[in-house]
Amino acid sequence: MQQRKPVTPLELTPQQIEALRQLAQFGSADAARSLGRLLGTFVEAVQPRAQVAPKGAVQRVLQPDGAAFSVHFEVDGGARLRWMMHVTQEGATLMGGLLLGAPGGALQNPTLYTSALAEMSNIVVSVDESLSRLLSMLGVV
Repeated sequence: MQQRKPVTPLELTPQQIEALRQLAQFGSADAARSLGRLLGTFVEAVQPRAQVAPKGAVQRVLQPDGAAFSVHFEVDGGARLRWMMHVTQEGATLMGGLLLGAPGGALQNPTLYTSALAEMSNIVVSVDESLSRLLSMLGVV
Protein backbone atom coordinates (compact mmCIF):
# COMPACT_ATOMS: atom_id res chain seq x y z
CA MET A 1 0.00 0.00 0.00
CA GLN A 2 1.33 3.44 -0.92
CA GLN A 3 1.92 5.94 1.90
CA ARG A 4 -0.03 9.18 1.59
CA LYS A 5 1.27 12.57 2.60
CA PRO A 6 -0.46 13.76 5.81
CA VAL A 7 -3.27 16.23 5.17
CA THR A 8 -3.58 19.31 7.37
CA PRO A 9 -7.05 20.48 8.47
CA LEU A 10 -6.80 23.45 6.13
CA GLU A 11 -6.39 21.09 3.15
CA LEU A 12 -9.55 19.09 3.85
CA THR A 13 -12.34 19.40 1.33
CA PRO A 14 -15.89 20.21 2.51
CA GLN A 15 -16.80 16.58 1.75
CA GLN A 16 -13.96 15.28 3.93
CA ILE A 17 -14.97 17.59 6.79
CA GLU A 18 -18.56 16.38 6.49
CA ALA A 19 -17.31 12.77 6.52
CA LEU A 20 -15.45 13.49 9.76
CA ARG A 21 -18.61 15.02 11.24
CA GLN A 22 -20.52 11.89 10.24
CA LEU A 23 -17.78 9.80 11.85
CA ALA A 24 -18.29 11.73 15.09
CA GLN A 25 -22.06 11.26 14.87
CA PHE A 26 -21.89 7.51 14.18
CA GLY A 27 -19.20 7.08 16.81
CA SER A 28 -21.13 8.93 19.50
CA ALA A 29 -24.31 6.92 18.85
CA ASP A 30 -22.39 3.64 18.95
CA ALA A 31 -20.48 4.71 22.05
CA ALA A 32 -23.75 5.67 23.76
CA ARG A 33 -25.12 2.19 23.07
CA SER A 34 -21.92 0.62 24.44
CA LEU A 35 -22.06 2.79 27.56
CA GLY A 36 -25.73 1.93 27.99
CA ARG A 37 -24.93 -1.78 27.90
CA LEU A 38 -22.15 -1.24 30.44
CA LEU A 39 -24.48 0.72 32.73
CA GLY A 40 -27.54 -1.46 32.16
CA THR A 41 -29.62 1.52 31.04
CA PHE A 42 -30.43 3.58 27.96
CA VAL A 43 -27.87 6.27 27.13
CA GLU A 44 -28.93 8.80 24.51
CA ALA A 45 -26.37 10.71 22.48
CA VAL A 46 -27.24 14.04 20.96
CA GLN A 47 -25.54 14.98 17.72
CA PRO A 48 -21.99 16.01 18.61
CA ARG A 49 -20.50 19.34 17.66
CA ALA A 50 -17.56 18.49 15.44
CA GLN A 51 -15.04 21.16 14.48
CA VAL A 52 -11.80 21.04 12.54
CA ALA A 53 -8.99 23.25 13.83
CA PRO A 54 -5.40 23.72 12.73
CA LYS A 55 -2.73 22.53 15.15
CA GLY A 56 -2.40 25.00 18.02
CA ALA A 57 -5.81 26.61 17.43
CA VAL A 58 -7.99 24.30 19.51
CA GLN A 59 -8.91 27.08 21.95
CA ARG A 60 -10.95 28.71 19.16
CA VAL A 61 -13.44 25.86 19.12
CA LEU A 62 -13.68 25.15 22.85
CA GLN A 63 -16.63 26.21 24.95
CA PRO A 64 -16.11 29.66 26.50
CA ASP A 65 -16.56 28.30 30.03
CA GLY A 66 -14.13 25.46 29.38
CA ALA A 67 -14.62 21.78 29.95
CA ALA A 68 -14.67 19.77 33.12
CA PHE A 69 -12.84 16.90 31.48
CA SER A 70 -10.85 16.74 28.26
CA VAL A 71 -9.13 13.83 26.58
CA HIS A 72 -6.72 14.04 23.64
CA PHE A 73 -6.30 10.98 21.44
CA GLU A 74 -4.20 10.04 18.46
CA VAL A 75 -6.07 7.48 16.40
CA ASP A 76 -3.68 5.14 14.60
CA GLY A 77 -4.46 2.99 11.64
CA GLY A 78 -6.63 4.16 8.79
CA ALA A 79 -7.19 7.89 9.05
CA ARG A 80 -4.47 8.79 11.59
CA LEU A 81 -6.55 11.36 13.44
CA ARG A 82 -5.89 13.50 16.45
CA TRP A 83 -8.96 14.57 18.28
CA MET A 84 -10.08 15.92 21.60
CA MET A 85 -13.22 15.07 23.53
CA HIS A 86 -14.63 17.56 26.02
CA VAL A 87 -17.18 16.84 28.72
CA THR A 88 -19.02 19.64 30.54
CA GLN A 89 -19.07 19.82 34.35
CA GLU A 90 -22.67 18.58 34.38
CA GLY A 91 -21.91 15.76 31.94
CA ALA A 92 -18.79 14.69 33.84
CA THR A 93 -20.66 14.58 37.15
CA LEU A 94 -23.56 12.60 35.69
CA MET A 95 -21.51 10.13 33.63
CA GLY A 96 -18.89 9.64 36.34
CA GLY A 97 -21.63 9.00 38.89
CA LEU A 98 -23.41 6.52 36.62
CA LEU A 99 -20.20 4.62 35.92
CA LEU A 100 -19.40 4.50 39.64
CA GLY A 101 -22.93 3.44 40.61
CA ALA A 102 -23.77 6.72 42.34
CA PRO A 103 -25.63 8.93 39.83
CA GLY A 104 -25.88 12.51 41.03
CA GLY A 105 -23.71 11.68 44.02
CA ALA A 106 -21.22 14.09 45.49
CA LEU A 107 -17.77 14.12 43.99
CA GLN A 108 -16.13 12.38 46.95
CA ASN A 109 -13.21 10.82 45.10
CA PRO A 110 -12.04 12.90 42.13
CA THR A 111 -9.45 10.27 41.19
CA LEU A 112 -12.17 7.63 40.76
CA TYR A 113 -14.28 10.05 38.69
CA THR A 114 -11.29 10.81 36.46
CA SER A 115 -10.64 7.10 36.01
CA ALA A 116 -14.30 6.42 35.17
CA LEU A 117 -14.37 9.25 32.63
CA ALA A 118 -11.13 8.01 31.08
CA GLU A 119 -12.74 4.59 30.65
CA MET A 120 -15.77 6.22 29.02
CA SER A 121 -13.37 7.98 26.65
CA ASN A 122 -11.67 4.68 25.80
CA ILE A 123 -15.05 3.28 24.73
CA VAL A 124 -15.65 6.27 22.46
CA VAL A 125 -12.15 6.04 20.99
CA SER A 126 -12.41 2.33 20.22
CA VAL A 127 -15.58 2.98 18.22
CA ASP A 128 -14.14 5.99 16.37
CA GLU A 129 -10.89 4.16 15.61
CA SER A 130 -12.82 1.43 13.80
CA LEU A 131 -14.84 4.00 11.86
CA SER A 132 -11.71 5.95 10.90
CA ARG A 133 -10.27 2.80 9.35
CA LEU A 134 -13.44 2.43 7.32
CA LEU A 135 -13.22 6.04 6.11
CA SER A 136 -9.61 5.51 5.13
CA MET A 137 -10.45 2.37 3.17
CA LEU A 138 -13.13 4.34 1.34
CA GLY A 139 -10.57 7.04 0.51
CA VAL A 140 -12.47 9.76 2.37
CA VAL A 141 -9.53 10.76 4.57
